[in-house]
Amino acid sequence: PDPYAADIHPDNAVFIRFGYGSGEEVADGRWSEAVEMPEGRRRATRTAAMDGVGASERVASVLSARDTVLAHEALLVEAELAAGEDRLALAALALAAAIESLLRGGGDGGGAAEMAGKLREQALSGAEIDPGALREALREARRAIRAH
Repeated sequence: PDPYAADIHPDNAVFIRFGYGSGEEVADGRWSEAVEMPEGRRRATRTAAMDGVGASERVASVLSARDTVLAHEALLVEAELAAGEDRLALAALALAAAIESLLRGGGDGGGAAEMAGKLREQALSGAEIDPGALREALREARRAIRAH
């Protein structure tokens, strides 16, 4: 399995079809019979997954090279992915690295800095990571990074 492959989830689908067909048909994107979910429903589902704070514009800026993804942003994504996979120690370490990068770039880590530091120490010592504390620290880190 590729650790960087995106999770398959209906919210991320371009098309959602309900139907049937032979194995070869379906593998080739063909169906004996299928019904596709209406576009409006798919778009609403995708839009609800975004944060609503200019995410589409930011993606467009990055893709057009008018903006870059900063290290603390990429590290926060890695921390959230690891947390979603229940790899809590890795998530704690990535979160701490994200906050350190934010601070070195002149940002204010707010409450996330102290929380991330504690989680980092727990991860390095082999102590069990509290999932609730990790979720709260990730929320605080998101706030700090958006404010930056």
